Amino acid sequence: MVHFDVVDDDIVDFGGGNGKLLVHFLEKGHLCHLIDYTLKPLPGINKVGDTLDDIPSDQKYHVILCSHVLEHVANPSQTVRELRTHLEPGGVIYGEVPLDIWGGIDISHDPVTHINFFTHYSFEELFRRQGLRVLKSKVFAATYGRRRLDVVMVVAQEGGQGTVPMPSSGVHQTTRLLNPTLLMRLYRLWRLRRLPTLW
Repeated sequence: MVHFDVVDDDIVDFGGGNGKLLVHFLEKGHLCHLIDYTLKPLPGINKVGDTLDDIPSDQKYHVILCSHVLEHVANPSQTVRELRTHLEPGGVIYGEVPLDIWGGIDISHDPVTHINFFTHYSFEELFRRQGLRVLKSKVFAATYGRRRLDVVMVVAQEGGQGTVPMPSSGVHQTTRLLNPTLLMRLYRLWRLRRLPTLW
């Protein structure tokens, strides 16, 4: 998780389950809000509603979290665009999704709910095309539940480039992920701690 220098109190987690990602902010004294279907948010976290439609149109937040959500929604561009309308001036959106397009799409772990698949480049581009400026992005191995997996994260703010054509490097990245070499496969298994140990 990225640490933010939050100067405003209002933080919202869109699709955040019971609000567990907000606990750190709550401990620092920030006002934490949640948008999810959960019936029991953690103590101290204010549930705004079930969907983005439940947020009052004039409600703004300094930090919007959207972690492991955009791979599930029917229209990720529209979702990011709607989230952007609720950003305070100078506020940021933190987005994170699994990088599970690797070697083709493996549906054995989550065969129904992942309907969008991203590369590092395409996830950045998702935010840029909604008029946001990518401040930081990276791919890293993270623990999600009991599994380690590759994820890509983006921190974005108002003032993006808008629509720009995908360069050949973006196409090349997708092709490499769909057709990884043996060395790439071994390196990934090592990073995700899935190689058998010899001692």
